[in-house]
Amino acid sequence: MSLEQLGKLCELANALGGRVHFTSDKLSFNSETFIIKAPYKWELEDLYGLAHEIGHLKDHLDQELDYDLWRNDSAYRLNVEMKAWTYSYAILTQAGIDTSKWSHHVKEKLSTYLDFPYQSLDAQNNIAAV
Repeated sequence: MSLEQLGKLCELANALGGRVHFTSDKLSFNSETFIIKAPYKWELEDLYGLAHEIGHLKDHLDQELDYDLWRNDSAYRLNVEMKAWTYSYAILTQAGIDTSKWSHHVKEKLSTYLDFPYQSLDAQNNIAAV
């Protein structure tokens, strides 16, 4: 993968009204600031993840993302995550990034949302703390 492909994803985020900030923090999207925090990496799986966060940006801009529901309803969270992954495929294609391993990557990532069905993230954190 290349720095050029990473740049294309950043341009797509900018075109939607978002911004990518490179940081040592975990990959994430902030729906209040439209900032996507991303580690400065450009391996294929990193590009897939960045495209996924751009998918969350798109979902939010389309007013189809309710963060409180995302935090508290795991069925809703799974749906939102799948939508962001679906958007990511189109984003990756638009940026000219190889999608041959996308399906495997998505299966791996989505499976983590099936670990604690129908619980809020707070409830999950309380169980993990015990």
